Amino acid sequence: ALLAPLHLHSFFNTFISLGQPKIAQMSDTNIKKGLFKKIFQLETLILIIVLVYILSAPYLFKFLFPAYEKTSLALSQIYSLSLLYFPANLASLSFIKNRSTRTIYTINISYSIVSIVSLVGLMFFFGLTGAVISKLLSRFYLAAIQLYFLKFHIHDKLVLSPEPITSTSAAS
Repeated sequence: ALLAPLHLHSFFNTFISLGQPKIAQMSDTNIKKGLFKKIFQLETLILIIVLVYILSAPYLFKFLFPAYEKTSLALSQIYSLSLLYFPANLASLSFIKNRSTRTIYTINISYSIVSIVSLVGLMFFFGLTGAVISKLLSRFYLAAIQLYFLKFHIHDKLVLSPEPITSTSAAS
């Protein structure tokens, strides 16, 4: 049920890899505006691909997986919606470029917590369908928090040579 969406996910990873050098060359002032434009363009492309998949999945399952058509078709279509979060991953390249370690840790830890809580809760009540919905919700949470930090957060630069702690700075 998840095979085709997972292959599309791997294919979309290529776009992130291709975008890495371009984002590294962007200035800090242009990065937000440029990234939002690229995210929107990639989101439009992925939306079209996901819609084509959702509409063609019944025919593909009927032809390729007739034994699993009734049990897996809806799960596959729901899971394919999780690909819509993918363009927001371009924002993470901005955080890496600016060495925003606090932002990266905040995003990764909160995403992990949301993933675990939603997975346990939704699987308990809805089984396999709950697991798929959990993945969908947690990925959209990841996209939302990445875009939030890109838009509203000032990057925290990684300090490579921190100031030594002295008695005056420790007292304050």
